[in-house]
Amino acid sequence: MVNVIKIKSNVYESNTFVVTKGKQAIIIDCGADYEQIISSINGFDVKAIFLTHGHFDHAFYALRYAKEFGAKIYASEYAKELLCDPAKNYGGYFKIDDFSNFEFLAGDGKLKIGSFTVKYYATPGHSKCCVSYIVEKELFAGDFLFRDGIGRMDVFGSSMEQMLESLKKASKWEFNHCYCGHYEIADNARMQRNIAVYIRFLTKKLENN
Repeated sequence: MVNVIKIKSNVYESNTFVVTKGKQAIIIDCGADYEQIISSINGFDVKAIFLTHGHFDHAFYALRYAKEFGAKIYASEYAKELLCDPAKNYGGYFKIDDFSNFEFLAGDGKLKIGSFTVKYYATPGHSKCCVSYIVEKELFAGDFLFRDGIGRMDVFGSSMEQMLESLKKASKWEFNHCYCGHYEIADNARMQRNIAVYIRFLTKKLENN
């Protein structure tokens, strides 16, 4: 069983999650500054850092975390395009030029890192580089899913068609709770109702286009 600590960042109130098991931890998204998360990390060995996508409010402190904790950063193979271009990650001046600490993920798969088993799923729609992670039946969806909604589809690399396919994929997942990139946590029942509503909505919308 894992323990999840949610930290609301000062950057668009995005959520950073510290997931712990025993004396080990992983971090999911990097919008919270180092001072915000250090007390949650104290005493834990950080094994990895995961990005759900490349928008600046979720990636801003990724390199700082990697340096401070000596951990690799995992992200979609498509994230680099956003991370190195402020116009695409909406960060004004934020960009990453050094990817030496990154491991890029393609498609769906599973990683064993320390005591953690992390399943990852490509979930484009909000952006091409969205990845959702399931860690011992706890889902971390970034801006793909929200407690009462889904990610915006009017930003660079977004796609209504891809969002629909990602929602259909997510409707088959088994998880206990959904930890979203903004706002609050949702349990499985609420999230699956939400997913079903948006599958119907997007299906009709695309049929009428």
